[in-house]
Amino acid sequence: KLDGSAKYGIDASAPGMVYAAVLSAPVFGGSVKAVDATGLKGLPGILRVVRLNDAVAVVADKYWRAKKGLDALKIEWDPGVHGGVQQADLEKGLRDALDAPMFSVEKKGEPDAAFAAPGAKLVEAVYEAPFLGHAPMEPLNCTVQLAPDRVDVWISTQAPMAVLQTAAKEAGVAPE
Repeated sequence: KLDGSAKYGIDASAPGMVYAAVLSAPVFGGSVKAVDATGLKGLPGILRVVRLNDAVAVVADKYWRAKKGLDALKIEWDPGVHGGVQQADLEKGLRDALDAPMFSVEKKGEPDAAFAAPGAKLVEAVYEAPFLGHAPMEPLNCTVQLAPDRVDVWISTQAPMAVLQTAAKEAGVAPE
């Protein structure tokens, strides 16, 4: 980590590798409405534009070309049902839920008696933080190498079994 010699998922490479830059819908549950690729005209190394339901990818012979190609696209998004969600609404919903009936998973001791005891002091505080994305140590990335009977995946993930199952399914090979 200190001198740059640590290997991460982004350091993987394979013969004949191509690169993709991906842009996901800016709102959870959103989708791609339209893609205008006229901005790609004249850009070198662009191999393909891939339109998914909730994302768009540009594939190129080098990553920077894929990234510049993605930047050149004009994408129109459909925000879907979550398009109007605002942080203030989420915070209000959480605060309002505190007044709803609650339940205990486990109770040990007599907290009510402890709070009622002479000299007992109740301290209350509210700590809030906005919903934030996970901050990994490296940019999100994945390298996949396909062969007729296997698929090799290099990815920094906290869900390796899910990656195994999804990669095998998409490549049409057995997870083994």
